[in-house]
Amino acid sequence: MRRLVAATAIAAALTLGITGCGTDEEKSAPPAAAPTTAAAASTPDPKAATTAACKEAVSAGETVAASMEAEFKAMLDAAMSGDEAKATELEKAFRAKLKAWSDKLTTLAGQEADPAVKATFTEAAAAITALNSPDDKTPSNQVTKKLAEVAQKVKTACA
Repeated sequence: MRRLVAATAIAAALTLGITGCGTDEEKSAPPAAAPTTAAAASTPDPKAATTAACKEAVSAGETVAASMEAEFKAMLDAAMSGDEAKATELEKAFRAKLKAWSDKLTTLAGQEADPAVKATFTEAAAAITALNSPDDKTPSNQVTKKLAEVAQKVKTACA
């Protein structure tokens, strides 16, 4: 049951903490001069790469957050009805989604992007992985706070 409470906290933090990446200034800035074909092929635009990585990171988090409420309710219903097998199955699926988000952040951290953003993705992935562990001893009331902090760090790095 403790795992279910932690799962609720994870879902709440993801739902509340993930928002868009970038700023209006980036969207309204005039386009930079186009690089030559040779330069474009050999040197990716760091700003564009960072924007793309941020977009993917936020999208992955939003995908996880979108289904969390329904999945948690189903998991809780199964646990409360005594269907431990179903609750365990649903918990595994829930944890798999969090792992996928963490894996996505890890992958994005390995791509060409702003070093500070990459470092934030690496830290966020590690925090999600730690909190997603069945052996994690973080008190349930702290899980939400920690995940909200993770989401805020990603948002801030991408702003």
